[in-house]
Amino acid sequence: FHDWGPVEPLLWPPLAEPPDRDLYLNGYTRYPGLPEYQLMFPMIYHRLTERSDVRLCASADGSAWGWVPGDPVIRPGPPGRWDGEFLGSGKDLMPFGPGRVAAPYSGTPYPHKHPRWQSVWDAWNLGWAVWPEDRLCALVAAGEGELWTQPAVPAGRTLRLDCRVPVGGQIRVGVDGI
Repeated sequence: FHDWGPVEPLLWPPLAEPPDRDLYLNGYTRYPGLPEYQLMFPMIYHRLTERSDVRLCASADGSAWGWVPGDPVIRPGPPGRWDGEFLGSGKDLMPFGPGRVAAPYSGTPYPHKHPRWQSVWDAWNLGWAVWPEDRLCALVAAGEGELWTQPAVPAGRTLRLDCRVPVGGQIRVGVDGI
């Protein structure tokens, strides 16, 4: 354990984030049943409010990581609740009953720098963040939207879309070059 080699950063804070944000725990996991999908649930500490939330990152190779756009995937609960101030991200996203996946997380009703009295330590609790299966993140177009993917050669003769379209909505698919 004495020669670790050079540090190789894997993730940077987005440039649009305020400078009071720290990256803490990483909560690494692979999507259940799909080991090629590597995910991270980094806990973001907000120094000015002493609160935290958990975001989502993804990687295809475990070395180059990117932030999944959108809001935090786990936010503090209402003030006074067991997870109302400070959260810690867990790891190992797992199946959680029919049609659901979940990740463990911890929380406390006290801010991060609160004095560490025994009652504060005893207030830490564990919980589950639960999502519908295959719905951890999504592209949402409230009106009209357009999405292009990277060029890819299909592995078989069938392409499937995993989507939800409201009544009256539509999805149109085109194949470039055909």
